[in-house]
Amino acid sequence: MSICNTQRVIVVGAGITGLTTAFELSKQGYKVILISKCFPTDEKYSYEYASAWAGAHFTPVPTYSEKDVLEMKLNRTTYRYFKELAEEFPESSVKFVKGIHYLEEPLSAYYSETNAGYNSSNLENFKTLSPEIIPFDDIKFGCEYDSWVANAPHLLKFLFNRLRIFYNVKAFQLDVMSIRQIFEASHCFSGLHDILGVINCTGRGLQYDGGYDSDTFFVRTQTINISKPICPNISTIPYYKKTVIIQLKDGSSVYVIERPIDGGFSIGGSRQINDFCPFAREAETREIIENAKKYFKELLNAVGEFDIKKVNVSIRAVRKGGLKLSKVLIKEQGNKFLIDAYGAGAMGYELSFGIAEKVVEMVNDKYENISAKF
Repeated sequence: MSICNTQRVIVVGAGITGLTTAFELSKQGYKVILISKCFPTDEKYSYEYASAWAGAHFTPVPTYSEKDVLEMKLNRTTYRYFKELAEEFPESSVKFVKGIHYLEEPLSAYYSETNAGYNSSNLENFKTLSPEIIPFDDIKFGCEYDSWVANAPHLLKFLFNRLRIFYNVKAFQLDVMSIRQIFEASHCFSGLHDILGVINCTGRGLQYDGGYDSDTFFVRTQTINISKPICPNISTIPYYKKTVIIQLKDGSSVYVIERPIDGGFSIGGSRQINDFCPFAREAETREIIENAKKYFKELLNAVGEFDIKKVNVSIRAVRKGGLKLSKVLIKEQGNKFLIDAYGAGAMGYELSFGIAEKVVEMVNDKYENISAKF
């Protein structure tokens, strides 16, 4: 239920975390202004706008630490929000499908039934697969569960357009140099000199006095989008209404994710740490194709190839130690708050609404979880 108020906040960043945060704050009645270098309506997406290139699907992972447990809870909260979104707004592209996970050398946490993040009690319709129905000889463990997928650009545009049209959120496209700059220029944004504070949802963790979070590093990924094969009965394709992840013993993975709305599938993937090449590498594309052919033969065309629609490159900011979710008061800004909500990395979509819910709680709470700064 929304709060009837006219209190104003600024959200910095229009990736999936920034948009869902702005969305939930708007539903609560807050007047939101959105500031970002990139928006979902940009004519061409930069490789830096990682949310636009994401696979955007639900995959549970085992938990081994308190941080893992926190992220698991945010993950399940987001799952609940996405179920509501899929039912109320099918045009958002969120779609519930069957998730299938195959592992070549599984750790005990995957099948012990005692791990907090990976068990039948907190995964809907979870079950392990008997060896005789696993279609690959080298796979030692398989399971399935209810999952969701989304077409990332469609979902981002849906959220952004609903924010502007339904909630009258004002958006300013700016490449800001510091969070301090946002506070000091807030009076320029439609008279928002009386803001409550700023929510920092920047991918790299923009800092108050400029620069970026020193715990941030980068992960480059390359994926391919392929067309659905021509088939008299599309439902006979094993990957229709499914997302399939195959985790290999060397730590790499091969996956196929159905892309709602405009059809086709996303296949990946590759992963390099602190590699900043923004262009698709032909050799890397060939490697992805050859790896995928071993497992996803049903998606090949009549001449034994994938019908490639697009090759995607994304450079995603990832934070050592994972998500940063904290609130401080900035004394020099009249004790206005700064909430940091960044660092989800590859789990941005999976944690998005969970983070947004926590941010709303922090904004509503005027006293707890606050430490003074400057």
